Amino acid sequence: ERGDRVGARMAFKSAYERLVAERRRQGQAPQWRLSLGWDPRQRTEAAQRAVAAGRLAAEAVRHLLPAPQDARTPKRLTGTVVALPQTEEATTRQQLRALRALILRAVPPQPTPASAHAEARRAHIAQRKRTTAKAVERLGARRGAP
Repeated sequence: ERGDRVGARMAFKSAYERLVAERRRQGQAPQWRLSLGWDPRQRTEAAQRAVAAGRLAAEAVRHLLPAPQDARTPKRLTGTVVALPQTEEATTRQQLRALRALILRAVPPQPTPASAHAEARRAHIAQRKRTTAKAVERLGARRGAP
């Protein structure tokens, strides 16, 4: 909440290590999840490796695996679109997005060099305007203008 990113990172690591150690003591197996990443090709490869290693069920990542090559497979599927129930992973991702938004709101963005330069220029122009306004007032006072 105070913008201490290093402290937040260390607190997260500590909590993570504590939870992993606790689960290991209880004999609980890890719950593997696939991180989608940015590259669709690597995503498919990672899904295939996870299925081959027995970490994920093929059904869980079926949508990421290449379609089977079968002459009977239709080229285009048609039908009604049905909304799927939200999975635990989707719920977790939604909560993480909300947490990230809170963190970003709590830590104001640092000014970029360009914005700092623009702010300094605005301050300089404002000072010049004040100086000019005072000079105009002095000239008006000398001439007896109201």
